[in-house]
Amino acid sequence: MPLLLAVDGKHRGAIEAWNLFGTADLVNAIFLGVTSSDGSPLQLFYSSPGSAAMQQLPWSFVPTVLVPLYLIMHATIWAQLRARGAGARTAVGATRTTI
Repeated sequence: MPLLLAVDGKHRGAIEAWNLFGTADLVNAIFLGVTSSDGSPLQLFYSSPGSAAMQQLPWSFVPTVLVPLYLIMHATIWAQLRARGAGARTAVGATRTTI
C-alpha cells in the first residue's frame, strides 16, 4: 500500500515515517525477544510469560522467518525511496542544465 502512494511523490514523508516506525517495531521485537529468552546472556526480563512459546512450532516461524522477511522488505522500501529520490534530483538537475 505505501508503495502505491509513492508513485505520485506527494506522500514521501508519510511513507518514510511509516517505514521507520515499522523498522523500529521489528528492532524492538528482536530486542525484547533476546532480552526475555531463558538462558540468554543478555536476559533482562525474568518474569513470565517469557519467550518460551516462540521456540515451538508454529510460533517459531515468527522470529526465524517473518521478522527477517519483514526487515528485508523494509530495506527494499528504503532502497526504492532512495532511488526515486536520486532519480528525481537527477531529473531536476538535467532540466536545469538544458535550459
